[in-house]
Amino acid sequence: RALRYHWSLRPPDGIVAATVTLRLPIDKPQGPTGSDLIASSQASSSPQICTVHAVDHHLLVNAAVPADAGPFAYIDCDGHSRELTGSFCTDTANAILAAANRPPIKGHCLRIGGTTFYMSAGIPETDIRRHGRWKTDVMLTYIRRMYVSAG
Repeated sequence: RALRYHWSLRPPDGIVAATVTLRLPIDKPQGPTGSDLIASSQASSSPQICTVHAVDHHLLVNAAVPADAGPFAYIDCDGHSRELTGSFCTDTANAILAAANRPPIKGHCLRIGGTTFYMSAGIPETDIRRHGRWKTDVMLTYIRRMYVSAG
């Protein structure tokens, strides 16, 4: 499993943007060799959704989290270290949706939504496949659904 100390931040260097890397020691597509998830700064074009800024802020405000906790662990309202889980994210989103009388979501819809977002933004399929860490053509199902829905 990835741990808090598997994050690394690289500052900008000349024309090269700042980046953040999360080392996954083991992952589904690569197995025991793991992989690196790398994101570059979007601060100039989209500062409100800049991954580098978000990770830097997360690590700063949660500095008291132990190094052997998960990469998204945080300090809760009671001062305890907590692991951020997929179910916590979907439960929180569903509570907000329920308050707005909207139907609930399943966690996988975030992956589908990300694929749809990037495809509609004109991102090439090869880039979407790489960033989604897909080795099969399953992502094409999501893209096909987008075109069927739009038709």
